[in-house]
Amino acid sequence: MKEEQTTELKLDVKDIIQKYIDIDFADNTDFLKFGREEEIVYNERGEPELDANSNVKTQAFNYIHLNVSTEIDGTILTEVKQGRDGITVKLADKMKALDMLSKYFDVLCESDKKRLKEEKLKVDITKTKVEIEKLSGDTDEGPIEIIIKRREKTNC
Repeated sequence: MKEEQTTELKLDVKDIIQKYIDIDFADNTDFLKFGREEEIVYNERGEPELDANSNVKTQAFNYIHLNVSTEIDGTILTEVKQGRDGITVKLADKMKALDMLSKYFDVLCESDKKRLKEEKLKVDITKTKVEIEKLSGDTDEGPIEIIIKRREKTNC
């Protein structure tokens, strides 16, 4: 039955593995642009304010710009929402994709194996940094929040 369903859907192992690779190597910057810019500070008359040295005052601000939905792979996103604290973008579970790719590790070519190992190390490093920040009591709440959740397992 599984073979018939796979044939009907025109899926093969390569398609499924490619989707896991896409999920695993997805990067936030594929979906949004963020950074820090400066803007001129204006007084109540709409004129630029000057500092003690007669230079125009500026103030820095953070920004997040979402890429247009037609330019991204939306199948990798599990949620995009705008709440009172800003925009939240959740990507598919990278760890689950890594686990699934690990099962098929021998199917991958050498370059994909190398990329897989590198990505797994990046995820481990990021996870460790987050744990260190939690333990150190770092309360800097910047405007960007990255949430990685493990999905519940479903029986197929």
